[in-house]
Amino acid sequence: MLPNVSPENLDILRKTRRQLFETYGLELGLAKRESALHELLPPNQVKDLIIKGVTVWKCFGPNENIIWEQIAKHIPLENHAVKGFEIRDLAFEYFLPSALDQNAANWVWWWRLRLLRNIPDPTHWLARKAEERNHNRKTTAIVFQVIYGDKPSRIPADYIKAINAMRSARMTFEKREARARV
Repeated sequence: MLPNVSPENLDILRKTRRQLFETYGLELGLAKRESALHELLPPNQVKDLIIKGVTVWKCFGPNENIIWEQIAKHIPLENHAVKGFEIRDLAFEYFLPSALDQNAANWVWWWRLRLLRNIPDPTHWLARKAEERNHNRKTTAIVFQVIYGDKPSRIPADYIKAINAMRSARMTFEKREARARV
């Protein structure tokens, strides 16, 4: 699973950011770190980590926000110093269609729709479903099934998850459109 990573880059990934800055200076240290991260974690590796993080390892909190630090613990490299925000930044670089969706891209529903269902713009898709929900109550059950892969149980929490995802997507999409108009 681990791609071929040069020995120099392995050394860089095992050093803390502070050690890199002391050795190479700020700009060169950041550039070397970024290059090493791209070599270790190309888009397919990041995709696999996120998919396993939201499906198998359950790397999210009770509010369905991804805990990137937990995903970083599963990087297939011993004694690495890669932090969760670095994984998040790579994921945003590789898969985020709009910089305005950074808040939405911290939620499990966003990554499930983007990576498991191959929906290019999960925020837009879910905002449209939220509009449909006003006309058709079955939409909530359909949204839950698309995001989580199961039919919702009769437990209200399942429906609340879908409703909250639609609400947050709609708000994020409205902000994106408002900024585009300005």
